[in-house]
Amino acid sequence: VDGVRAMLCQETKEYTGGVLVADDDQVFSSYCAAVLRALGVSVREVNDPARVIEQVQKFMPDLVLLDVSMPPFSGLDLCRELRVDGDPSLSIILTSSNTNIDRRLAAYRAGCDDWLGKPFVAEELAARVLPRLERMQQQRRFAATDALTGLLLRGRAQQRMHRWMDTDRREKAEVALVVIDLDRFKDINDAHGHQAGDAVLAAFGALLRRCFRASDVRARWGGE
Repeated sequence: VDGVRAMLCQETKEYTGGVLVADDDQVFSSYCAAVLRALGVSVREVNDPARVIEQVQKFMPDLVLLDVSMPPFSGLDLCRELRVDGDPSLSIILTSSNTNIDRRLAAYRAGCDDWLGKPFVAEELAARVLPRLERMQQQRRFAATDALTGLLLRGRAQQRMHRWMDTDRREKAEVALVVIDLDRFKDINDAHGHQAGDAVLAAFGALLRRCFRASDVRARWGGE
């Protein structure tokens, strides 16, 4: 892991949305996952092509690294399905050992954002994936995040929670919901001004971001 970090010369950081590596070759998917995890990316692997759509809905990644050939499924068909029914902001990179122009054009027509020919080196994988994750996170942060606390806004949190509950209901799993209220918060504003109150909310938001997993839904529901 340390060797991969040094080779790529990248600053390790946390990427909240993460990557789903979908490939029926477990050796290949494990290689991609090891490279990305060494760079601070949250990664899930799926080697059964029949479970790709399910895992996208459950994991809610920012990016899918999707193999074109996964018999009896076609990565091109899975890409089209994700484009029709999935999150429009999801990035999809198709991978294939067949790099002829017809295959690449078919991939772009299926709706992929990028193409990566096999075999590839770790530096190329990082160069294709990391900038997309950073742009995705910036766009989603501006659209869905409360600027003061850094937590999700209520509407975006409700969308994610509904998707989670639907998945958990199908799998007969449990989901926990915690609501936190800051007592006597108005007293802080009255005694020290709204700037001090904003500082309290910002600090509390930072605390929640540190103490919970990136995959957990952390949101500002309203007020304090």
